[in-house]
Amino acid sequence: MKSIHAALLIPVLFSAAAALKASPINFNFITSGGVETGTGLTNVRTYTDPVTLATVTVTGWSVGQGPTDTFSRAQSTFTNGFGLGACSPGTGPTNGVDCSSPYHQIDNNSHYEFLLFQFSPGVSAVSVTLQSFTCWVVTACDATKNGRDSSYFFGTVGSGNLSGVTLGGLGGIGFGVERDNAHTAENSASTDPAVTQAILGTTGNALLFGAMIDGAGAGDDFFKIQTLSANAVPEPATIGMIGVALVAFGFCRRRSRRGQ
Repeated sequence: MKSIHAALLIPVLFSAAAALKASPINFNFITSGGVETGTGLTNVRTYTDPVTLATVTVTGWSVGQGPTDTFSRAQSTFTNGFGLGACSPGTGPTNGVDCSSPYHQIDNNSHYEFLLFQFSPGVSAVSVTLQSFTCWVVTACDATKNGRDSSYFFGTVGSGNLSGVTLGGLGGIGFGVERDNAHTAENSASTDPAVTQAILGTTGNALLFGAMIDGAGAGDDFFKIQTLSANAVPEPATIGMIGVALVAFGFCRRRSRRGQ
């Protein structure tokens, strides 16, 4: 009977060990807007990787370009064939919330626009693919401009509520340092090759990704996010499960030896 108990634990150990291995996850935003809840500036999109069942929720955020400006909600947008974008108050020709084409892309014109990705479980080795949507800022319709320059923050955060937080205050809620990425010059058109950006950092459960934070206020970056890939990091419950299984296995082995 004791050997049977030990044998029953073996599948548990193998299952837990398999779960501890980082699993690749992939989210495709080109042809799906995910499961959308809420409307307008409060909308949330949820995607599930069909292989690992890992999920990511996507919300839109924007912040003014002054040092004391704080984040407020923006609307996450989806354009079939192009990907995810954002529109926020203060964008578009009316200076209101304009989500018509082409203002539904992520940009840094008057506001810095971001998408916040929150993962379950946590992730590592993240990469994001982005693509210009169309050129709508006159000064950016120039081959010398970099229409897909980006900035991002990656880390482990709680609720993901950025309301009232400044750019400088993101570290205080669990995000890492700001990372900026300048890409080679392009015509900022949807015909340009997509750019894949590797996210620096170890592990985390949240990525805030947007158009480049540019102190000069050039406002010449605008794009859609097409795909996101990462490795799923085992949750603490999984690590605890294998620990309990190992203790129980050792206990059964010790009792079995005493009974010999």
